[in-house]
Amino acid sequence: MEYPTEFPTFEIVEPLQTIPTLGSTVAQKSVIMLGGRIVNAFVKSGVTPVAVEKIRNQSTSQEALNLIGTKGKPSFRAPDVYGLNPNGDLATEWIDTEPLSEVKDVQYTGRVLGRILATFDKYAERSISPPQFGLRETHDAYVTSLRERIWNRLDLGHINKGEAALYCRSIERLNAAYESLASVVQHGDLRPDHIYPDPTDKCGYVIIDSELMRGIWPRFYDLGKSLARYAITHPNPTLGTAVLQEFLAASGADPEVVLLSLKGILAARALAFGLFPIHDLRPVSRRMAANFRKRSNVLLESLSTVNDMQHLVWLINATANRTDLESEIADTAYHFSERLTLRMLDSVRPGYQRFRESEPCNVL
Repeated sequence: MEYPTEFPTFEIVEPLQTIPTLGSTVAQKSVIMLGGRIVNAFVKSGVTPVAVEKIRNQSTSQEALNLIGTKGKPSFRAPDVYGLNPNGDLATEWIDTEPLSEVKDVQYTGRVLGRILATFDKYAERSISPPQFGLRETHDAYVTSLRERIWNRLDLGHINKGEAALYCRSIERLNAAYESLASVVQHGDLRPDHIYPDPTDKCGYVIIDSELMRGIWPRFYDLGKSLARYAITHPNPTLGTAVLQEFLAASGADPEVVLLSLKGILAARALAFGLFPIHDLRPVSRRMAANFRKRSNVLLESLSTVNDMQHLVWLINATANRTDLESEIADTAYHFSERLTLRMLDSVRPGYQRFRESEPCNVL
């Protein structure tokens, strides 16, 4: 399929380096021909229509990202768009610096990320439309998919009935929290490996991979996604705590409002990780999925009891520091009778099968 474009087209002269990606995209550092000029560029291609659409969104989201970034301290921007081909291939500025994830000072990384998140919260456009947790799913559709995954994982023996009951209860809490969530523009995947020191501005940053940037996400979504990342998939409670503390200090947001939204967002992320699909039978994949699930369970078990930020920080630490990952949650761990558990699950139709080391800048 071909798309009209307001950007110039380009031709790849020589691929120089393949960039590892997840999902249905291909990324390369390449030499391209652009308007009679030879330049180095970052070229991203989509291999599915959905991936192509996301990449095209990155080409149009840069203006909004740049507008928000000019108001930040530190400032930030998107990579310059060089060209966009009718097939959806996108060429952008190659950022030849090391990402924030390579900085060894965790507190510094947390301050930068926390302040960028705070800038988004202060200046990003807000909406009165209901928020979503996925690009193509309304809240109801998202919840339905979670319920179907519960049935599927239980049927395959990947989770037990006690875990299924926990997830069902967590979905009900997510439904309750959803009523308090507001839509706002979020980057959608803001994390240290997507933040680079700006080679043209010593105190600025370049934020890449903005294809998920939309005005559909719940307020504080990127913050909640970061906290879930550092609690479940990339355990680093020191970094998670630093991000949260800097965000609260820099944004001036009401901690009670932040907490209420975070509980819903963390529940949604933990449910997704707890039901993380096992794509193959390799032991490493199965162990990874099992560890995601068990940390998610720790978070979900206690999330409803969290009533202040101090308690939330404690829970993130407890989740990330869990070391007894060989233990299983007993079917009787939750005071749910087997009959009630099965009744909850029977209400769902089965069949869901798919599914710089940088010098610190003085602004900090």
